[in-house]
Amino acid sequence: MDTSRLFIGLPVSAPAASQLARLIDRLSTRIPSVRWVPPENLHLTLKFLGDTPLERIPAIHQCMESAAANIGPVAMRIESCGCFPPHGVPRVLWAGVHVEGDGLLTIYQRLDDGLAELGIRPESRSFHPHITLGRTTRAVAREQADLRRVLQSTNFATHCWAEQIVLYSSSRGQKGVEYTSLATVPLAS
Repeated sequence: MDTSRLFIGLPVSAPAASQLARLIDRLSTRIPSVRWVPPENLHLTLKFLGDTPLERIPAIHQCMESAAANIGPVAMRIESCGCFPPHGVPRVLWAGVHVEGDGLLTIYQRLDDGLAELGIRPESRSFHPHITLGRTTRAVAREQADLRRVLQSTNFATHCWAEQIVLYSSSRGQKGVEYTSLATVPLAS
């Protein structure tokens, strides 16, 4: 049975991705020991599915369509920077996402519920919308106080409209992680 590493996300619009790329350039000069996300890979993850049989893609696509039903494009304000976990050695650097209205949370909850009916484990953690900017390497343990200070002092804000949800496949390529769109559902009420 063929499988692929899958996740469902909201792609970042080209203008917002360009602004985030400039933010990453600024941060990369001040924060070493990070594998930065290329602009074309920037997204907001709604659900990580992991290694999934490819034969399940049609059912996942149907679940995505149900989750997006009667929900139009979602306005997002991307601002502030931080890292996960909040204490200890940071592993993920992110830009925060603030959403106007309840469309994004509705999509998220519908996806989680619908995918649970397909046997995909529901999320145990609360939903914190963010866009991953980079992942740290082991060397960052020595620099964690500086890293947190840089992130907290970084001013950044942009707006973005999420107009679709996408089922992505993630694989390692010659240039790092590559994402392939397998299914797209427009957000249009």
